[in-house]
Amino acid sequence: GETILGREGEGVVPLPSASVSRQHAALVMEGTAARLRALGSKNGTFVDEMRVEGPIALRDGARLRFGTLHVTYPQAERSSSTETI
Repeated sequence: GETILGREGEGVVPLPSASVSRQHAALVMEGTAARLRALGSKNGTFVDEMRVEGPIALRDGARLRFGTLHVTYPQAERSSSTETI
Protein backbone atom coordinates (compact mmCIF):
# COMPACT_ATOMS: atom_id res chain seq x y z
CA GLY A 1 0.00 0.00 0.00
CA GLU A 2 0.87 3.66 0.08
CA THR A 3 1.65 5.70 3.20
CA ILE A 4 1.81 9.51 3.10
CA LEU A 5 4.60 11.13 5.13
CA GLY A 6 4.30 14.76 6.15
CA ARG A 7 3.82 17.38 8.82
CA GLU A 8 0.10 16.92 9.45
CA GLY A 9 -3.21 15.69 8.11
CA GLU A 10 -5.62 12.82 8.37
CA GLY A 11 -3.87 9.50 7.79
CA VAL A 12 -0.44 11.16 7.42
CA VAL A 13 2.54 9.66 9.26
CA PRO A 14 3.93 12.75 11.01
CA LEU A 15 7.52 13.90 10.42
CA PRO A 16 8.52 16.34 13.20
CA SER A 17 10.04 19.27 11.31
CA ALA A 18 8.83 22.69 10.18
CA SER A 19 10.74 22.11 6.89
CA VAL A 20 8.41 19.22 6.02
CA SER A 21 5.28 19.88 3.94
CA ARG A 22 1.85 18.78 5.14
CA GLN A 23 1.98 15.96 2.57
CA HIS A 24 5.66 15.66 1.71
CA ALA A 25 6.25 12.18 0.23
CA ALA A 26 4.63 8.79 -0.25
CA LEU A 27 6.15 5.48 0.79
CA VAL A 28 4.87 2.75 -1.51
CA MET A 29 5.25 -0.92 -0.54
CA GLU A 30 5.28 -3.47 -3.37
CA GLY A 31 5.65 -6.88 -1.74
CA THR A 32 8.89 -6.63 0.22
CA ALA A 33 10.22 -3.74 -1.89
CA ALA A 34 9.73 -0.08 -0.98
CA ARG A 35 9.65 2.98 -3.22
CA LEU A 36 9.62 6.64 -2.26
CA ARG A 37 7.68 9.18 -4.30
CA ALA A 38 8.00 12.96 -3.79
CA LEU A 39 4.78 14.96 -3.58
CA GLY A 40 6.10 18.31 -4.81
CA SER A 41 7.25 19.81 -1.52
CA LYS A 42 9.01 23.16 -1.56
CA ASN A 43 12.00 21.90 0.47
CA GLY A 44 12.50 18.71 -1.51
CA THR A 45 12.77 14.98 -0.93
CA PHE A 46 16.18 13.32 -1.25
CA VAL A 47 17.58 9.76 -1.17
CA ASP A 48 21.32 9.57 -0.54
CA GLU A 49 21.44 13.34 -1.33
CA MET A 50 19.90 12.88 -4.79
CA ARG A 51 16.66 14.81 -5.30
CA VAL A 52 13.69 12.50 -5.85
CA GLU A 53 12.05 13.37 -9.18
CA GLY A 54 10.02 10.16 -9.66
CA PRO A 55 9.42 6.98 -7.68
CA ILE A 56 12.74 5.58 -6.44
CA ALA A 57 13.51 2.17 -4.94
CA LEU A 58 14.81 2.24 -1.38
CA ARG A 59 17.66 0.04 -0.20
CA ASP A 60 18.42 -0.94 3.36
CA GLY A 61 20.36 1.88 4.99
CA ALA A 62 19.33 4.56 2.46
CA ARG A 63 19.69 8.10 3.80
CA LEU A 64 16.44 9.99 3.30
CA ARG A 65 15.99 13.73 3.69
CA PHE A 66 12.64 15.50 3.87
CA GLY A 67 13.45 19.22 3.89
CA THR A 68 16.06 19.39 6.67
CA LEU A 69 14.88 16.22 8.47
CA HIS A 70 17.29 13.29 8.03
CA VAL A 71 16.07 9.68 8.34
CA THR A 72 17.74 6.32 7.67
CA TYR A 73 15.54 3.74 5.95
CA PRO A 74 15.72 0.25 7.44
CA GLN A 75 14.00 -2.71 5.85
CA ALA A 76 11.82 -4.79 8.14
CA GLU A 77 13.72 -7.63 9.71
CA ARG A 78 13.19 -10.86 7.88
CA SER A 79 11.56 -13.44 10.11
CA SER A 80 13.27 -16.75 10.46
CA SER A 81 11.41 -20.00 10.18
CA THR A 82 9.92 -21.41 13.35
CA GLU A 83 11.19 -24.76 14.48
CA THR A 84 8.53 -27.17 15.70
CA ILE A 85 9.52 -29.46 18.57
